[in-house]
Amino acid sequence: MDKNTYIKKLIKNLDKEKIRDYLYPTIFFLAFSVFIVFAIKPSLSTVFKLINEEKTLNEKNKKYQDAVDYVSMNLSVLESLRDSMYLLNESYPNTPQVNKIIEDIYKICDESEIVISNLDLIKPIEYSLIKQPVFKNVGINVEA
Repeated sequence: MDKNTYIKKLIKNLDKEKIRDYLYPTIFFLAFSVFIVFAIKPSLSTVFKLINEEKTLNEKNKKYQDAVDYVSMNLSVLESLRDSMYLLNESYPNTPQVNKIIEDIYKICDESEIVISNLDLIKPIEYSLIKQPVFKNVGINVEA
């Protein structure tokens, strides 16, 4: 059968009542399925992407809120201690004063009537001209 005869038979059959009854619902469902594929599916996929993005953004927001709460808590503690901050600056010297420490040890020993026969530094202290202090452990041997 060639194409032209097939198309002519199909057109003749469209005039029959039984075929005409099914033709309109079939065209409606085809049009509706095209509408679903091209209009509703992208909208639904966008909705699900946005829901996932909302979850990740809520998690990030919670982390950032926790960080802000931590900073504000520390800030409030610092504000409550602001009046006594000068004590911190006076509590330790800006430069190491090992000689002062040794003098204090001798003075305490004299007041307690303890005789020190030898007082040595275990490890030499390295001084640096760095603006921020680098804290190092220094040991002192005391023999009495």
